[in-house]
Formats: sequence, C-alpha cells, structure tokens
Amino acid sequence: GAALSSIVRQDPGWRAVAERITSAPRPDAAAAGKAVLRSTLCVDSVERPWVVSVPASYDPAMPMPLLMVLHGGVGVAEVFDDPMGYVEEDEMAALAMEHGWIALHPFGQAGATWWDEVGMANVRNLIRTAKREFNIDDDRVWMAGFSDGASAGFTHAMVAPSDYAAFVALNGHMGVPSLDGDLPVYAPNMAATPVFTTTTFDDELYPSRTMRTTIEMARAAGADIYYREFQGTHDFDAVVDELPAVARFLDRHARDPFPSRLCWEAGDVEFGQCRWLSIDRITIDEPAPWHEDHNATLVDDRVTIGFQPDYEFEGPGIRVGILSDGDYPARDIGLQAGDIIIRADDARTDSLPDLNDWKDTVERGDEFG
Repeated sequence: GAALSSIVRQDPGWRAVAERITSAPRPDAAAAGKAVLRSTLCVDSVERPWVVSVPASYDPAMPMPLLMVLHGGVGVAEVFDDPMGYVEEDEMAALAMEHGWIALHPFGQAGATWWDEVGMANVRNLIRTAKREFNIDDDRVWMAGFSDGASAGFTHAMVAPSDYAAFVALNGHMGVPSLDGDLPVYAPNMAATPVFTTTTFDDELYPSRTMRTTIEMARAAGADIYYREFQGTHDFDAVVDELPAVARFLDRHARDPFPSRLCWEAGDVEFGQCRWLSIDRITIDEPAPWHEDHNATLVDDRVTIGFQPDYEFEGPGIRVGILSDGDYPARDIGLQAGDIIIRADDARTDSLPDLNDWKDTVERGDEFG
C-alpha cells in the first residue's frame, strides 16, 4: 500500500512505470530444474492443484518463455488424483524443459473447465502468479493442449488471446466453447493470434473428415491457422512426432502487443478485449453491409452411448465412470456409475478399443442391446 501511494504521488508516465517493473530484481527460483506441486483457491472457493516446471537454465535476470499446458478430459467430476505423476509423463512438459521454457499445468474438472468462468479465471490467475514469481517474457506466453486442452486453445484464441503469442490445439474442436460453455465465439478472431492445430483420420471424437470443414471455414474468415492431418485415433501418440514442429512454430511466434490492425467480434463485453482494442458496449442492430457470418454446419454422426469410462479400471470390460447429462441411450437403458459393460449386442467389449470397433458397425438411430 505504501509503495502504491508513493507511485501515485509521483504521477509517473506509463513508460517510467514499465521500466521500473521490468528492471525490478526477481528472486532466485528454488524450483529451478524441477517441477513443483502448488495449489490455488479458485473463484468458486475450491482449492485446486497446479504444477510449475522450471528448467535448470532459468536465470532470474533473463525473461523466459512460458507454456500454459491444459489437459484433456476436463469434464470429469474429480481433479486428477496424481498431478505430479501426470506432469512427469506429459510430453508437453518435457518439450518445455528441453527448450528452456517454464511450463504451467493447471488442473480442472466439471464446474471448472477451460471454457467456464471458474476455469478461465484460474488460468488467468496462474499467469499472473507466474509473472510475479518468475521473469516471464510477456511476448512469449503460449498455450497448448490435446483434446479438451486443444479445444481450450481454440477457446482462448477466440475470446481471450491478449496474454498469448500463439496457441497449439492438437485434436480439439473449435465449437466446444460454444456448445459446452455457451460462449459467443467467432472464427475471425483467430486472425489476431496464430493457431497450430492437428486432426487424425480415425479420431473417435473429432475426425479429420469433419474438422477439416471447420478449419476451412475459419481460414475463409481470416483465421491464422497452421493445420496438419495424420493417421491415427484420438490418442496423443498419433501426433507426438509433431512436437518438434510445435516447438519451431512457437519459437517463430512472439506476440505483437500493439498491432497496427485488429479484427475482433464479441457477443459479450466480457470478451470484448483484444490487445489495445476494447468493446465496451454491444447493441442489437442490423449487420453492416460488409459483415459476413462465418459458420460451418456440422452433422454429428457419432454413435454416443452417453457415459465417461473409468480409465483406472483395468478390465476385463469397461467400467462406467459418470453418466453424461442429456438424452442419451445410457440413461434410457438404466446404466449406472460403477456398472461394467462386457458386451454390446453380440460383440465382447473387454476394452475401449473393443467398444469402438463395435460402434463402427452401427449407425445413429440403430437399436442395440
């Protein structure tokens, strides 16, 4: 408080304030060369874990890039029970350490996803926390993730990119923040911050044949997207060989905090800010003659039973973790959490791949038992 009062009395210009901030000494990082488990109190008054990984090369006198890594499966009821174990096995964390970047791993859950108020506030707060404790290069903050983490990359690229220089979205869906988070998202906003994205041909959730349409639509809207397709399913191993290309992409993209031109659309003033542009009022009017509404109509032809499996269960069979909300077959047939699925029609289902093979033999609307 005393420091703030002193600054206000001096009435400095913004350049002087910026110079003082950037020249302030940073404390030595006790975590240099390792990962540390921390926790934070989120805006819903729930304490959730996060992990910061600091490379051994960290020098408090030198600004360092920051990689925000968001995990998949964010809609589960409970936070991962072993965050440190997850990070130790995470290829994105290893990539950051290899290239001398600090990595942050938040952990979310249902009610604190990457596209709701709680989860997004948590991500913003952790960036601020990291900048207080470490010498972070403001113009080299990136976000990356697979599956739900990739959908989060699209989310932030379209509604809150100001902190970031680039996004990496591996096997995600840019429609998730609208469909699951009820957020007003606009593909043209991805012109402001580049996105590296991948899909795989046999992805059970977001196959290339479907996602390609959304990518083409976004590019037509002006989005800055680098897109690759690969063989494989909804599995990180299918795209892990792209990580060197991801590193090159991120290294090439530093943020321009004051671009000379910005294109930004918003349906809510909460998401009306991008870099120096701020939309502080929204009215209901006829669209301007030059405005084009970019949308892709997607037909969901996936066979969805309506539950999330318990991935810790080793079988045989598939144990039901939680039921999805909505009108799904799982609820119609009375499936409950803890049930073990051993057969679908006449096909044995000893594992998830067995269930996916059976799904390939039926179509939406077919009867099954």
